[in-house]
Amino acid sequence: MSKVIAICGKVGSGKTYYAKKIMEKQKAVLLSNDELLHYVFPNTHPNNEQKLMTNINMYLVKKGAEIVNNGCDVILDWGFWKKEERKQLTQYFQERNISTLWYYVSVDDETWKKNIETRNKEVKEQGDGSSFPLNEEILDRANKLFEVPSQDENMIIIKVNE
Repeated sequence: MSKVIAICGKVGSGKTYYAKKIMEKQKAVLLSNDELLHYVFPNTHPNNEQKLMTNINMYLVKKGAEIVNNGCDVILDWGFWKKEERKQLTQYFQERNISTLWYYVSVDDETWKKNIETRNKEVKEQGDGSSFPLNEEILDRANKLFEVPSQDENMIIIKVNE
């Protein structure tokens, strides 16, 4: 039976990297709000556009349910920073008889900083709008919003450190 795989983690932790690793091992469609944003807002990010982000995420969730109901696993790749958001997503799929498997990408501070440096360097070099740089404002805002998953959320933890 097809399922939703949701990947949780703070910005720059490596969620997309692990989403792609999962795709290498199994047939799945990756739905990423970052990817969608990159095509609509190349080389930038619509900061403080919470309504836009909420609408994009809900669209991707609905598409995810449609894809699962057509027999393919779906990977949802965005932060899921708030516990309440994770709970609501799980409930949404439960109500539709779709199982949800959660992954939490946990990264130590040193590796996280290196991930950010690497990402920003690649964005600058590529300049193709496929990603946006992570500046201090974005990182600070995102870190304040992120709630580390608790044990009762039953997540598979991927520890990232060098």
